Amino acid sequence: MIKGATLAFVLAVAIAGILPTAASQTPSPQGIPVDKEPLHHVVFENAYTRVFSVQLPPHSQTMLHRHDRDYVYVTFGASEIVNDVLGKPPVHVKLQDGEAGFVKGGFEHVARNLAETPFRTFAIEVKRKPKRVMSAEKVERGLELGHGAISEVVLDNEEVRIRDVQLSPSAMLHATKMLPYLLVAVTDLDLRDGAADRADAHLSQKVGGLAWRPAETAMITNQAQQNARFVTVEFK
Repeated sequence: MIKGATLAFVLAVAIAGILPTAASQTPSPQGIPVDKEPLHHVVFENAYTRVFSVQLPPHSQTMLHRHDRDYVYVTFGASEIVNDVLGKPPVHVKLQDGEAGFVKGGFEHVARNLAETPFRTFAIEVKRKPKRVMSAEKVERGLELGHGAISEVVLDNEEVRIRDVQLSPSAMLHATKMLPYLLVAVTDLDLRDGAADRADAHLSQKVGGLAWRPAETAMITNQAQQNARFVTVEFK
């Protein structure tokens, strides 16, 4: 016959074997940090952002890794991938050259390249909320058209504003108020910022080049003999 104290102990052990502990109810991360994933390489970092260059060879994939921060992606060349987020069904995605978008962090995934060509993209992390050195009022998404210039606000949220800018030879992006921003070259660029009285007013970049710019009123002219396209990511 089991005495009262002994019976209480037996019941406690039995219940402990049935019910999960609080620690076991919180899933542990399975993926490695993004900065440890071998195909993610840091190419730029400052107080506002950390930029990873990612290049997947044809029919290859990343290791399972996690993104703790929100980030902006910009792709180079048309691509076809599978985004396999842990705990969700895989998603088949087709991306266009120069496509840009925003992704909320806090997930783990594997990216698979289905194409016969390399998949190239930037993951531009949002590190913190900077001081607002200029008005960060929301801008309506849409196109602004000028003489040989197209500027599209792709996305505008509480963290970033993304613009896709295309300029014909000699065309200008007219005076545009910009928060601190990263310029990403989608084509080879030979630009001049007429509003910048600085040594870096001239911007020459190859495809996939980056240029960090402070808050300013930009007046960017395409000095090349071919069309120019770039994406700007403003940090609020």
